[in-house]
Amino acid sequence: MPKTDSAGVRAAGVRAHGVRAATHPCPGGRPPFSTRRVCCIIRTVEPGKLVKIVIPWLLLLSLLACTTVSSAPAEPSSPQTRQQPQSIPEQAQAAQQQADPSPGYRIIKEGRHKHENWLQLNEYFLIHYLYTDIFHRFGLDKAISLEDKIKILATVLYNLDFNTPVNLIIDNFAEEGSLVVSLQLMRIGKQRSLLLATNTDREGRTVYVGVENVAKTYKRSYLIVEDQLIALPDLYSQSRESALIGENRADRLARFYIFDGNISNDTVAEGLLIGSIREAETPLERSRCELILSRYYMSQNRLVEAQALLLAVGAQLARDSEDDSLREGYAIVYEELLITNALKEHEEQMRENRPRSL
Repeated sequence: MPKTDSAGVRAAGVRAHGVRAATHPCPGGRPPFSTRRVCCIIRTVEPGKLVKIVIPWLLLLSLLACTTVSSAPAEPSSPQTRQQPQSIPEQAQAAQQQADPSPGYRIIKEGRHKHENWLQLNEYFLIHYLYTDIFHRFGLDKAISLEDKIKILATVLYNLDFNTPVNLIIDNFAEEGSLVVSLQLMRIGKQRSLLLATNTDREGRTVYVGVENVAKTYKRSYLIVEDQLIALPDLYSQSRESALIGENRADRLARFYIFDGNISNDTVAEGLLIGSIREAETPLERSRCELILSRYYMSQNRLVEAQALLLAVGAQLARDSEDDSLREGYAIVYEELLITNALKEHEEQMRENRPRSL
């Protein structure tokens, strides 16, 4: 995992392993997140008490997973119902405050690695993709609380292995039954990959039962490149790079570089976004680029810088309520930051408390 930007953290007066509090005072007068509470949440996941289950058609899904078309994560293009401007912490939590109580869910997996990131993955990439491909895709980002999102993603990260899948079950998801999301580590030669398989279509409108409907279900494949989890359609390709350069859209090209699994062009993404922010013609255009740049900072473990950008975007959105898609994207990115910080703080505490003999 990349090293934390310790100097930047110390300058902001927070701990070197994460963003413990906002770098600027929050309008609500309190930090947006309590990390002590998060540690308690994560500890409630007792892997030893969970039941092991095997989905018999999982391997069949792996043959079909590569055909799933990539969707643009968390920069929504379709506008939602307009809302009044909200303060910065409230914006990231507004959806869950307005929604019905969190739906019931179960995580079925016999844990083998307890509370350790034994794969040594960069937490942000797993959080970013699974937030988009599970919570946002199936409308759970507005229904499941932030605490439960942390609990679910922590359980996935700490319990993935090559033996049995981690299964997330959302009870009463549809009239046909529960939503089942299965995540299984796999090897293709020496290449490690992750398969996400479900029992529903890609929009989550129909829950399927029976092996004969496997081809209709939504599935997604990711590769582990260095310490990054990258969706298969997002991997670097020269033809796609050339096409994006031809579009003359620096923000789109930068996002491609961040999530393409090619570490050598990451710094290029930062330069493109900083230039786009400086040249932005409108505040909303600037905010869009700042959201992408905050994701770059999270991918590099520069969490203080990411939070500072998000606070600036939140302040802009509080003054302008015209772009609901940007508002929704901001809420998602802000929660990605909070979840990333929670998992990093938990892992740091686990390392600090580990006996010296281990």
